[in-house]
Amino acid sequence: MKITPNQNTSVSGDIIPQKRLITGCCRILSITAVLYLLLTAASSANPQLFPVYPVIRNNVLFWEKIYSYYSINTAVIHDKTNPQIIYSAVSLLDSRHKYAKAYNQKKIKLVKNRYRRILIKLSQGKAGVKQLTRVKNLFPPNTAPQTFKKAADNIRDQRGLKENFIQGVVRSGAYITEIKSIFNIYGLPAELAYLPHVESSFNVNALSKYGASGIWQFTRETGKQYMQINQAVDERRDPIVAARAAARLLRDNYNRLHSWPLAITAYNYGLSGMLRAKNDQGSYEKIFSSYHEGYFKFASRNFYSEFLAAVKVAKKLEKSQKLKLAKPIKTRSFRLPDYASMPALCRYLRLSQEQIKKLNPALLPPVFTGKSYVPKNYLLHLPKSISLQTLQHIPASVYHSGQKASPYRVKKGDNLTSIARKYGVSINSLIRLNRLGKNTGIKAGQILKIPIKGKKKASRPKIIRDANYKVKKRPGKGGSNP
Repeated sequence: MKITPNQNTSVSGDIIPQKRLITGCCRILSITAVLYLLLTAASSANPQLFPVYPVIRNNVLFWEKIYSYYSINTAVIHDKTNPQIIYSAVSLLDSRHKYAKAYNQKKIKLVKNRYRRILIKLSQGKAGVKQLTRVKNLFPPNTAPQTFKKAADNIRDQRGLKENFIQGVVRSGAYITEIKSIFNIYGLPAELAYLPHVESSFNVNALSKYGASGIWQFTRETGKQYMQINQAVDERRDPIVAARAAARLLRDNYNRLHSWPLAITAYNYGLSGMLRAKNDQGSYEKIFSSYHEGYFKFASRNFYSEFLAAVKVAKKLEKSQKLKLAKPIKTRSFRLPDYASMPALCRYLRLSQEQIKKLNPALLPPVFTGKSYVPKNYLLHLPKSISLQTLQHIPASVYHSGQKASPYRVKKGDNLTSIARKYGVSINSLIRLNRLGKNTGIKAGQILKIPIKGKKKASRPKIIRDANYKVKKRPGKGGSNP
């Protein structure tokens, strides 16, 4: 079945209420082991759309424990292939401690080496010692010696995420209803709205070591296929705009793979990679059990299991009387008719830059320092206290007919054609802006001015209906290497 948007509802950005989470400290309430025991009664994802295959059942249970039982100051030492084989739960120093990182790394390494030695001894047929017997009993009866030997090289550590997950559920209150509405418009299952729990714990400022950004953890390369990303704006940082992008990406994945387990895994591993895996193995279960090509490692193999666990744990926490989820606040949305100076706009509206930043996370530092203008047609979100009359009378001096030029340092191998193609501008516009002769060459280290392209939309002023924004504070995965 091919997924298409709900035909009765528009998918344009203008009609969808936006939400933002106000930065602030949220109190983490104590959630004990009782939470994990109660999870068996929690609502899970729709089993017809999101099946818990027998081959992943142990993995799902493992991630439920990581999200709901183990503290962030605990390292779970486990088998990489079957994470339900847990050798030890190691207590760690709080990350705020001066020497926490070095101490914790050393302690984890010592524990992993100890269990590696135990497994080697078991592979050699040694027994009798209490510790050896305990580890041996973690495996099925009559486990072959070579299995223990393989397990010795298959030990992994995983930090607990209980506190982070609770914070994420609190923060998600600001967005989850709106995201579900967006996914419904695109004809997608509501459970997919819980994916940011896996990616970022709904942390608006999340940035992975691979450059994936925002609660949906889009990489820059993938993000550019669905959103505006330039010197002034990075829409990956906007939870609602990025939610629409994620909906389109997930819909595209499903329409190519025809399976939600595969489509969700592709969000992490990439569509082309999952198409190769499907072609090689056929079903999700076979891919999970037998596919070992390329970068299909622990993270990608477990991504769907993490999603299933996150849905279950999050739904349980949402019902908890102990947690107070972030609440929406009303804001006013205004589509700028032209490029605008943020410093000048703040002065006119009598708002601080911090107030604007909280409600517009996609706007980047150059906008606030005045090095770039807010792009034409940008949907600006403002406090509800700003009146319609005030917005209708913004002085002409705030607006500008074009974006400020962006400086670019020429690299070895660059030429005007490659630079123009990279930024989506014409060669002639580069020549005119930089006053270059038709036959003038460029050299490495030279600084060129490059205009930033705005979105191609109608430029007439438009005040969007009031939006309900949530505001609060928040802490990736995936390369969303989607």
